[in-house]
Amino acid sequence: MRFVFAAAFWCLTAVGAHADIDRLMQALQFERVITTLIEEERSHGAALAEGFFPDQPKEGWQERVNEIHTVEGATATLRREMVATMGDHDLTAMITYFESDAAQAILTLNLRPALRSAMLTLSMPFALISTV
Repeated sequence: MRFVFAAAFWCLTAVGAHADIDRLMQALQFERVITTLIEEERSHGAALAEGFFPDQPKEGWQERVNEIHTVEGATATLRREMVATMGDHDLTAMITYFESDAAQAILTLNLRPALRSAMLTLSMPFALISTV
């Protein structure tokens, strides 16, 4: 009987830890971050094809890049790694900070298309100045 209670407690603890991971991912705006990164990776894939294989046919290249870089795949991978690395830790302080107005403002600013574009194409100081 003890085993049943221990197993039930372990399962509830694991579910709670995963709920904290999900809450942290939401606070970190992971859905927006991942979507943004996937769009950048897909665009980068197209540029790589042109740079590495300028005289080669490109049929199927972008489709393959799009198959590799998916929101679902990236989300599953990041969540799995977060559970593996942080699942046994108390995430309360991190969640509290990243749910704060200040942290949300910083995260939102980082996802602004103009800033992301500037960071990818310009030096960081110029990127910051050009988006203010």
